[in-house]
Amino acid sequence: MKSILIQIVLFLTLFSHAQTWTIIPKNNYFHATPFEQFILNPNTNSLWCVGWNNVAMISEGGIFFEYTSNELGPLSSNINQRFAFTSTDIFYIRNGYGLYSFNNELSTSLYPNFNDFTGISTNKDTLYVVLNTPNFTKKYINGMVSDIFQVHTVILAKDTFYYFSDGQSYVGYNVNGNTSNSVYLSLNDPDFLQGLFYDVKYTRLTDSLYVGGKKGISIAYNYDFIDTITPNNTVNMPSSHVLEMEWDLNDSLWAIFGDANENAIALAKLEGNTWTNIYNSSNCPIDFSTFIGMEIDTLGTIWVVDENNLHALTNANSPAWLKNMELPKAEELLLSPNPAKDVFTIQHSNLLGSEVQIIDLQGKIVFEESPKSSTLLINVQNWQEGMYLVRLTSEDGAVVNAKMEVRH
Repeated sequence: MKSILIQIVLFLTLFSHAQTWTIIPKNNYFHATPFEQFILNPNTNSLWCVGWNNVAMISEGGIFFEYTSNELGPLSSNINQRFAFTSTDIFYIRNGYGLYSFNNELSTSLYPNFNDFTGISTNKDTLYVVLNTPNFTKKYINGMVSDIFQVHTVILAKDTFYYFSDGQSYVGYNVNGNTSNSVYLSLNDPDFLQGLFYDVKYTRLTDSLYVGGKKGISIAYNYDFIDTITPNNTVNMPSSHVLEMEWDLNDSLWAIFGDANENAIALAKLEGNTWTNIYNSSNCPIDFSTFIGMEIDTLGTIWVVDENNLHALTNANSPAWLKNMELPKAEELLLSPNPAKDVFTIQHSNLLGSEVQIIDLQGKIVFEESPKSSTLLINVQNWQEGMYLVRLTSEDGAVVNAKMEVRH
């Protein structure tokens, strides 16, 4: 296991919002892709990036830990694994090897016969593992295991509420714990937005259950869907496709939105019936085309990870290591003329060997090239007038953005 203090290499304030994003390149804390899971331990505010060949953890104090087979046992590119947390324990499960606890950086096998799993979740000090073979949900608490209900992909338990789901189309519950008397809410409730969904979560401070899908968000309480959130009843909703949801300290909803092909395109916050703080490729450093996951810690910091960087949207309560560390000032991109009419040049000392992208306000990449020198000349005679984002991504993953205008 290795641990180091993270060195943040870039701090950006981008146009369109007064808030700031802190960027931590992936190669500073995690060296393997693909990721399988990005998850927050709310008991310690540690961030976990789970891959096939290693697992990285960033503590609330900004210390980086990398765990390999030395701590976790056999790792392989074809082994599915997931982490989950209770107030006292860290658990992980791996297909073919079973369920483990991982406390004080020591791995302990609990149940090697928990193999072909489809889901893992927690409720306070109770762990639920959904298995394909055999078709049972395993309930683990205080070292004891019991079989409950029939198999479902997702178990959604909080306090006294217990829902089940396939993670795609239905949500239900069991009457008095009776497996033979299951109620599938999404099949018969008129307040449910029928169709494929992507994320199901409770809010931070309540027992209300939110289901985000292709048509918007359905809200359930006490085993009954009671309301919806859609572009028809809210203002400025970036899309009807809601891919992921999280809640901040005030229980305000933040969501990741996608296009019709389920590709992430924006992040936004719901205040009343209006979506605010809308971030997309034109005004923030997130590479939505490689979006992996979002978490909000108990200090209100919003964390977003893509394939290259970990991004933190900070606030007054964010971890001290994010706010107080000396951050080097990024060299700016030199664009001239700006506004541009026919042609313009891009200059930067790291231009050679980097990738340059120009993105319109709809998030479409209109230009992409790896320059062969420290100056790049671009013809914009046939481009539409308007604002564009110029993004330079260097070989080490650092990103520099600048605003450019075309005016004929």
